[in-house]
Amino acid sequence: MPISSELMFGILALLSYGLADFIAKRAVDKYGPLTALKISLILGTSVVFLYSILFVEFPQITLNSIIFVLLIGATGVLGWVTFYKGLEVGKVSIVSPIASSWGILPFILAITFLAERLTLFEILASSSIFSGIFLISVKWKEFATIAKGKLYKGAGLALISLLGFGLAGFFVKFVVNELGPFYSVVLTRLVTIVLIFIFATKIHTKSTKHVKFESKFIWLLFLVGLFDAIGYLSFNFGLLVGSVSIVSAVTSAIPFVVVLLAYFFLKERLDVNQYFGILLIIAGFVGLSFF
Repeated sequence: MPISSELMFGILALLSYGLADFIAKRAVDKYGPLTALKISLILGTSVVFLYSILFVEFPQITLNSIIFVLLIGATGVLGWVTFYKGLEVGKVSIVSPIASSWGILPFILAITFLAERLTLFEILASSSIFSGIFLISVKWKEFATIAKGKLYKGAGLALISLLGFGLAGFFVKFVVNELGPFYSVVLTRLVTIVLIFIFATKIHTKSTKHVKFESKFIWLLFLVGLFDAIGYLSFNFGLLVGSVSIVSAVTSAIPFVVVLLAYFFLKERLDVNQYFGILLIIAGFVGLSFF
């Protein structure tokens, strides 16, 4: 059975976002998350902007598209800021599984408000993917040692992060049809970059200090931005040809790619639950491909 277009674009977005997150680790360790995020977004968005100016007709801007572009930028920044803050006050084994489950929100919203209709097999396959995402993101040994205070703090911020990322993913549907995949990336990322710069000026962390950039890390940040842009474009194309629910379910399995890359290239060991998570995600992909 040939793979559907929405599944193809969802998998391409998943692979691209996963590569971006995996490559970003070294740059984040050196420059801090906000600086790495700002520079990579600027570099990746610049590539899409140059291509769009040269080869894509500029769309008609409406009040509706302006509102949703601003909403996507704001909710996306909310997701990033609360995610990193959650890692500061909590534990990655709490924050990551919750925030990584952002695809559940557009999945539910699309069925509720866009009247998307899924078959029983599609619902089961998507549920398998979401369950796998949670399991693959959890380190049970670390989870068991977390104090309650940090558990609650990390969980609360992670839920806000899930809300931000999930709403941003859902709102994209309302601009991609008007602005097209390319200018949706350019305009929403522009808002995101501006808001991140504003936020960065209000805090005093490693990410806001003056740092000397090395050429090898600039290239790493360029690759992060490029793969992030490809992932965003793929997600947008998926929304044009398919449903928000299916594309979001597939794309949100980013930890699947990151964990596998870390396993093969960094020799990181996996917990038993992570192996089960991998199997559930693969089962979900297979289910969406054949049913």
